[in-house]
Amino acid sequence: MKSWFLAVAAIGFFGALIYLAFRPLSKPTSVTSQLATNQQAVQGANNSSTTTSEVKAVDYELTTFDGKTIKFTDVNSQKPVVIQIWATWCEICEREFPENNKIAQKYKDQIEYHAVNIGGTDQSPQVIEKYVKRKNLDSDAIKFLVDIKGDVLGQYGFRSTPQHLFIEKGGVIKFYKPGYMSSSEM
Repeated sequence: MKSWFLAVAAIGFFGALIYLAFRPLSKPTSVTSQLATNQQAVQGANNSSTTTSEVKAVDYELTTFDGKTIKFTDVNSQKPVVIQIWATWCEICEREFPENNKIAQKYKDQIEYHAVNIGGTDQSPQVIEKYVKRKNLDSDAIKFLVDIKGDVLGQYGFRSTPQHLFIEKGGVIKFYKPGYMSSSEM
């Protein structure tokens, strides 16, 4: 009898955990949760007529490691922007950058590629510059932006690297992907 009771209690406990993990969110609380909700809707759509609500990109003004100021809305009024949230210690980012560099070079007249560093004291402009030079990355094709305070990271609600955002001209996020992104996906 005792083992039967424990089995029923365990089933109830795990059932509650599954419910909590997979229940739909009634109201997204951050840009990240809105993006995740939209991405699930896009992935679950069986036809192209399915639409999701528009999620607007966060505006920011950051500097490159060499001191040039870039304002997101100024650039995005001219062309689409790809944003990658990254860090110098991120192994996945390191694997992605050689291919992303080639893509950014190929399409630099058509898109703007922003690699927004997550910030922190170990992610100074000097550290980023050394990383870009050591990896032989094209800082004209990819704008390596320094976010020392982590403002962009915080506004999006990101907690890990890498994160990828594809933003159409005018600021609507069209695609969001956390984690590794292959060059074919890009």
